[in-house]
Amino acid sequence: MMAASVEAFHLPPSCSAVQQQQQQYNSHAGDVCDGDADLFLRPPPLIARELLDDRDTGSVGENADLFQQLISLEKELALIERKEERLTFEMPDLIKEVQPLEDEYEYEYYTATVGGALVVGHVVDTVDESHAIVATDDNPRLFCVPVIGGVERDLLKPAANVVLCMTSLGLAVIGVLPADSGWAVPLVTATERPDVTYADVAGLDEQKQEVLEAIELPLTHPELFSGAGFEAPRGVLLHGPPGTGKTMLARAVAHHTSAAFIHVSGSELVHRHLGEGPRMVREVFQTARENAPAIIFFDEVDAIAAARADSDDASAADREVYRVLLELLAQMDGFDQ
Repeated sequence: MMAASVEAFHLPPSCSAVQQQQQQYNSHAGDVCDGDADLFLRPPPLIARELLDDRDTGSVGENADLFQQLISLEKELALIERKEERLTFEMPDLIKEVQPLEDEYEYEYYTATVGGALVVGHVVDTVDESHAIVATDDNPRLFCVPVIGGVERDLLKPAANVVLCMTSLGLAVIGVLPADSGWAVPLVTATERPDVTYADVAGLDEQKQEVLEAIELPLTHPELFSGAGFEAPRGVLLHGPPGTGKTMLARAVAHHTSAAFIHVSGSELVHRHLGEGPRMVREVFQTARENAPAIIFFDEVDAIAAARADSDDASAADREVYRVLLELLAQMDGFDQ
């Protein structure tokens, strides 16, 4: 038996010790990597012949079984290390595949248990493909929230209206609303084409002539202004007591120019949370551009066109009114005019 144990470690004449051990290692490569050619398992250390003998007893080949176990364990360790390297390399891709599924499960669980209540907000800015800064109408603060995998990233632009849901980690963007679903829809009817004519407005002959020259002619005959070498006014201020025909006169101009009539209340622009007023002004002008030609009629404009006070004495509400006015002026004239 002892001679047989010793004989098991003798190598055939046609193969060196390193070659034989490497062949034994490579025989297991297919079990780990399915024939991956780049797999290389380090060979076990060569065993000196005298180490197989027990020095204490003098038995020849007494330690052969122990060294055989050592070689087997070395093989298993090398295979485990290779598996660990492969999984570590694949982990980032696996996380990307699992994350959308986790987000979808979180949303479905929330809607099933809480009742599906959602929050509408708008994008202030985007951080990256997975996060955006949003604001809601009922909270003046800004939130940096995650974006669930199914949301189209191309639609996440500043001022875009989004749907938010509450998850275990806080708010999360789960969808993007159409462009015509924002604040401008209930308060702005851009497709309205008034049927009021100048004949319906009693009196005001002088005001009719001034409005015709300042608003109607630039829309119907712009060549008259370009030929004269000056630019038509971008806006007209109608002032007077209530009930004197200011709104009817604006509707009549819209009718005769076949323009969309957009009516906005100035008080609606200031009775909002911080930052909402300027955003609403931008939405109104964007709606007008999409439905050009259009006439925007700001009713009660004195709510945002008050005289400026000293910045040190101005309250937060006054500063918000100033921001709305500045946004209105910037949208009317712009910086490139």
